[in-house]
Amino acid sequence: MCFKFLALGTGTKRNKPCDPSVSRNEGTPENLIDAYSNLVYIYGTRESPLKDLPKALLHNEEASRLSADRSLTVDLDHNAVEALSGMGRYEEASQLCAKTLRILQQLIRTAMGVRVP
Repeated sequence: MCFKFLALGTGTKRNKPCDPSVSRNEGTPENLIDAYSNLVYIYGTRESPLKDLPKALLHNEEASRLSADRSLTVDLDHNAVEALSGMGRYEEASQLCAKTLRILQQLIRTAMGVRVP
């Protein structure tokens, strides 16, 4: 079932149209992560009429658990920081920002061919 952003009437968070191949391949880790990420966006974005920040964090945790891709983790953490900030959990948001910055620095060093300790 393809349900990406039907509630908001837009494409996915990355502005892609709803992909019908999701229904043919549902259950793959990539599609599950994408689905959870979309739910995080639906429930976590400031302008969403369906805003539910605790629910956004739960879906974010599930997507993070399924993903081994560090660049995706950075994107998911960004969503979580926004939800945590919206809930007034500033210390947790700050700690997550620091963790995300360390990951980004490692990704940049790796991309540049710099050996990361």
